[in-house]
Amino acid sequence: MTEPIAHRGHLAAGKRRGSSARAVAAARSDAASSAITRSDAASGDAVLDARTRILDAAERLFALRGFDATATSLIAKTAAVPKGLLFYYFPAKVDILSTLLGERLGGGGIEPGPLVVPGNPVLALLNVSDTLFKAQAESDVLRVIVWREEQTHPEVRSALSRYRHALHDTIEQVLAGSLASPVASRALRAAATAWGAIVTARPLEGEPSGALHAAENLRSVAELICSGLREAAA
Repeated sequence: MTEPIAHRGHLAAGKRRGSSARAVAAARSDAASSAITRSDAASGDAVLDARTRILDAAERLFALRGFDATATSLIAKTAAVPKGLLFYYFPAKVDILSTLLGERLGGGGIEPGPLVVPGNPVLALLNVSDTLFKAQAESDVLRVIVWREEQTHPEVRSALSRYRHALHDTIEQVLAGSLASPVASRALRAAATAWGAIVTARPLEGEPSGALHAAENLRSVAELICSGLREAAA
């Protein structure tokens, strides 16, 4: 029996309407997913931005006023964030200080391999100092905090100790790879300690900014250290 033409037309129209509805639903779903993704990304950017602003504000204020004299309310106000958001990221003020030291002090992540100069330990030591100073180029304010708070806050002392140990290990590896002849481990450790002390030393009171770490001064000290190492190897 032949199906009426009108009935077949209604069926076809129904199928088309069903397909269109499914297409619209799929498009809406894709749009919603995209909106959620964009919202999540924007939220993530906002979180990162707020946290960075808090650290930036704290770094400036700690250097200007000192850690103890800086209230968390002032940090939040300077960072333009609610005080509750500050405590969400950093439950205590000391957590802000610890994070600043851990993330911004620099020096601990220097790779020794690219700094090695076989047969020229003087240049190798200068490579270490150049790399370190570049890493710290934006941390002058943070160094002021370290110098000011080292004697009063154990968190600063601990962070500084970790930093110096990591730097010492890097210097020792760079020297070991650059010396023409092996030397006793005791002499190598002493040389690394000396260079680490020089490149992390605090300027003397009244000394012109940058004088301690001027290129000619650093080269003279590096030559002196390496001369002692060559004698130890002889």
